[in-house]
Amino acid sequence: MVAIVLSSGGAAAAAPVDVPPEVANLFACPATAPCNGIVLGEPKPVYDLNGGYSTDKSADPRGSISQWIAVAYDPAGTVIGTDSAVLRNGTWVLGDVYHPPYDPTVITRADGLLQVPVDGAALYALNGDTISGIYGQATRRVPSPTTVESAQASVTAWARQAPWRNPLPDAPTNPILVGVVGLGGAAILAAFVFFTRPQRRRPASPEPEHGARPGPPERGAL
Repeated sequence: MVAIVLSSGGAAAAAPVDVPPEVANLFACPATAPCNGIVLGEPKPVYDLNGGYSTDKSADPRGSISQWIAVAYDPAGTVIGTDSAVLRNGTWVLGDVYHPPYDPTVITRADGLLQVPVDGAALYALNGDTISGIYGQATRRVPSPTTVESAQASVTAWARQAPWRNPLPDAPTNPILVGVVGLGGAAILAAFVFFTRPQRRRPASPEPEHGARPGPPERGAL
């Protein structure tokens, strides 16, 4: 999984993304949602990687929005992790609080995140026209904030070194290679979920779960 944070001020900076009303309502934790006193911060978009970014057809790494994520706080205002929502059967569903292997407050300083599951659970942070790695392969590929343009070769090195591993729209369509990619990608995602399973920290409640923690095979836990 890869997440990217972009900072303001550059030519590649993206326009602000409006939070869908139904997503905003989920993160506001209304009485109808079993938040059990947990307070969620401002939701930020989580992007899939733009296929054109790895093939030099686009200078923008942001693809479609696959999740919304926010920092989770206890009633006293202490950071306790993150929470995110995914789209299931046409409805946004909020997951459980997760304790990520990176500083959750990076989300408060980011415009959004970008994930690339096929790159060994790499995670970046995006803010305007800058990007920096915050977990996994990303911390090696882009160890400090740099421009999206300058980081393009590093962020997509996995695709450039072995183009057949790239499952994005611009990848080759050789049916044999596609099959290999599918099996390899599934193994990578399964391993990532096993070692980064979310810890449920919400108080016990008689209410039913309001949604499983977002994770593969749809997406990796953030």
